[in-house]
Amino acid sequence: MTLLLSVIIPFYNGEKYVKRIGEMFLAQTEQDFELICVDDGSTDGTLSALEELAKTELKVKVVHKENGGVSSARNEGLLHAEGKYLSFVDSDDVVAPDYVSVLTQNLDRKFDILVFQLRKLHENDKKEASTTFEGAKPYGNIALLTDFAKYPTLYGAVSLFISREFYEKFNFKFREGYRYYEDYEFLYRVFFMAKDILLTQHQIYFYVIHKGSAIQSFNVERLTNVIILEELRDFFKEQAPEFLGVYDIWCVSRIYWSIMWQACLAFSFSDAVKFADISGIKQKVKPLLNVTSKKERYSTWLLIHSTPLYVLAVKLLGRGRSSLHKSSNIEEFEKALNESNGNSSDL
Repeated sequence: MTLLLSVIIPFYNGEKYVKRIGEMFLAQTEQDFELICVDDGSTDGTLSALEELAKTELKVKVVHKENGGVSSARNEGLLHAEGKYLSFVDSDDVVAPDYVSVLTQNLDRKFDILVFQLRKLHENDKKEASTTFEGAKPYGNIALLTDFAKYPTLYGAVSLFISREFYEKFNFKFREGYRYYEDYEFLYRVFFMAKDILLTQHQIYFYVIHKGSAIQSFNVERLTNVIILEELRDFFKEQAPEFLGVYDIWCVSRIYWSIMWQACLAFSFSDAVKFADISGIKQKVKPLLNVTSKKERYSTWLLIHSTPLYVLAVKLLGRGRSSLHKSSNIEEFEKALNESNGNSSDL
């Protein structure tokens, strides 16, 4: 008998989360699922802990592989999944007890993807689903793409159930070798190709912000990894020209805008000004001069016309709001940009 759902969970040095994963899936109100636990080359006791989890009454497959990153681990998990539907959970996050039940309540309706809501919480916050179940409703793919483009933190790879039939038709994979935006690239393709979409406002997934996890580093990959989104532009130009304008502004230019904001907080004043010049980012954010959002429009105007004033404004406005690691390694960015310019006309 075919299982209903395969839940793919990558682990990397996540031994301390294995017990909680077991407890929250044992607590599911619907038990027709399997867990595909992918140990991505952990160096702690993760693999042993997962093997112990597989001895419980849960249906667990433990897959061990060399370390390759979360995208590689998810792709490996897909190879071992047997469920009629597929989903992804991160090992340090939490799902509500009715996580699987939300899927079972919609099995009488044909869909390619069922999209649900996630909520960001700190690790000590109460992790409860919204009190009233919100029924799933049909939703258009261009509308979903537009929502995601303008508000990219609304959804993640962890906030949908995917029909196996739909997945096998297109054989979606995560782009490997990138630390940033691989989720975005995956979701843009999935959202566009999905023709039968159900969307519920029910919150059943909790993205847990752990103590210390809010501290981020600003590294060169935040800039160079945008290439996977730029490469997607040709796809939308051909397949969805009605969405291309939105994509250019919110899926590319807005990402560069965010990177510049982070650079101001991570670098010294002089290095932030230098970063704006050597990265060509002022040209890349120009489409934001025409958006209705005042924050993006006015700040972009200031960046283009007076970069020093822009950097100063961001440093003042962002003080106390960000826990980005400070960086003094502008040389790393210069080297990467020079190498990129030598290989192509863009990043």
